[in-house]
Amino acid sequence: MTKGDKILISAIVILSLLAYVIIYFSGSEDRDKYISVQFNGSEFKRLTFTSKNDSYKYKLDTDEGLNIIEVDGDKVHMTEADCPDKLCIKQGYISKVGEVLVCVPNKVVVEIKSDNSEKELDGINY
Repeated sequence: MTKGDKILISAIVILSLLAYVIIYFSGSEDRDKYISVQFNGSEFKRLTFTSKNDSYKYKLDTDEGLNIIEVDGDKVHMTEADCPDKLCIKQGYISKVGEVLVCVPNKVVVEIKSDNSEKELDGINY
């Protein structure tokens, strides 16, 4: 390896790390985000995020089944569901725009959306 190769490799690594940091922190200010609870393909309810120390639960009881969604600060997860596999509960917390919780047997989708049109593209597509 020559001195020029080492400089080129170092420059590529530094630019890659810089691009990662810019992409990571550009999505951290989602002030206009909200939680869209969808049932059977249509938005059923809009939920708002709470302050850091507050949380609340939303009960969605439909003909397909029961789902309980907990909003805890700036993250959300499904705490209870009467579906047989409970995969929606095992998905854990979501907190970023575009992330989704899905309960297929109960036809429920919980998605974090944003009113800010600039957030339509993620860091990869941008």
